Amino acid sequence: MGLGKYFKVALLIALVYVFIFNPPIKSLPSLTWLLLPFVYGYLIYYSLTAKMIYLFKNEIIIILLLVLYTIIRDFDWSSGLLTKVFMFGNATLITDVIPFSFFIADVCYRKIKLPRNVSVDNRLIDIILWTCFIGALITIILLASPSLAFKMNNKILESSDYQQNNILRGFGFSSFLFYSYGIVQGVAAALLLLKMSRSNKYLLVYILVFVMLLISILVNARIGMVPVIVMTLYLIFIKGKIKIFLYGTSVVGVMLWVFLSSSFAEKYAKTIDWATSFFTQTFGFVSNNNSPRSTNTYSVLFDKMFILPDDFMGWIVGTGDDLFFKSYGNSDVGFIRQLYFGGILYLGLIILLIYIMSLRIYKLKKYGWFLVLFFFTVIFSNIKSNFISNQPGLRILVLMYMGFIYYSYKERTNKKLTQPGIDYLSR
Repeated sequence: MGLGKYFKVALLIALVYVFIFNPPIKSLPSLTWLLLPFVYGYLIYYSLTAKMIYLFKNEIIIILLLVLYTIIRDFDWSSGLLTKVFMFGNATLITDVIPFSFFIADVCYRKIKLPRNVSVDNRLIDIILWTCFIGALITIILLASPSLAFKMNNKILESSDYQQNNILRGFGFSSFLFYSYGIVQGVAAALLLLKMSRSNKYLLVYILVFVMLLISILVNARIGMVPVIVMTLYLIFIKGKIKIFLYGTSVVGVMLWVFLSSSFAEKYAKTIDWATSFFTQTFGFVSNNNSPRSTNTYSVLFDKMFILPDDFMGWIVGTGDDLFFKSYGNSDVGFIRQLYFGGILYLGLIILLIYIMSLRIYKLKKYGWFLVLFFFTVIFSNIKSNFISNQPGLRILVLMYMGFIYYSYKERTNKKLTQPGIDYLSR
């Protein structure tokens, strides 16, 4: 195998890292935007634009309706750009996320031939896993070096005052470290669980990487545990993979015990306490035995942030306000923010988009695991915040979604899509 093949893989991993994480480097425009001319040029050169629109026309139409609705609903520009979160979040799904995802999916199909003994969808998954492993490695390096973490958040990344001064969270080279970064790492951890359930090959390596991904989740955004829990429940109750679960849990438990017993863990005792509170708060919420309501995340989400429109028109067409930016009576709950901003009409379009995407995954048949992972990750993440927007968590799901549909289309039109190989991802 020539070195050129490995260079192509490394280059694609770098492009996928930029696309998914899009780290906001100071004094530079969005890295994704810098690469868009190349992406558009590639799609035009290989005559892929029409095919992309053909394959995803329903999704594109719904997103365009969301964009149009937000423009009409948010027609008053006197309040500035800060309040245009929904409009820009929806518009850049069309201009950035969909073209970039299709570009990556096609490059993986057309240009990447390593490893040779697996199908193209597995190659895409491997590229994503390498990308997220690099993200986890950067997180652990920053954890090990407080001075480097400080430099990252204060000198390199364009970050808020909260992120610059936060010593408990925010370890990574990514946007949305306090929310969507954790979801990306959680999806990667879920994919590793799926691989481990299919084969014992490289099991200990996968478990080590899995622990690294868990650490990158828990020290940044605990919402990232949702995909991990969803995949765990799927493998146990749908696929009956109890033995591998028990074995993996034992090994992970030993690794975490060694980590928590180290002097390194003592150094970050407050961060670890915050991270592990996810499990105690979740157990308290499920068992209806919450910690004090003022400090429990679930109580805040489902009580203090459960704010509804005041009148009939507010319910139907919304108020045009984003509750996240209100000085009082604010909310971070995605469904509530969407309802309050655009009413039932806007929220209905979002639910329709989720439904259509879930239905298309279901019709693919062999991706039952992805249907479960996609649907529940989107629903729970959109409870935590506005998930249907241009941010890392949705980008990784859209990338897999478009890739799997595109590869299934190519398989139908070309019976010899790839050489036969191990299919870790079959239903």
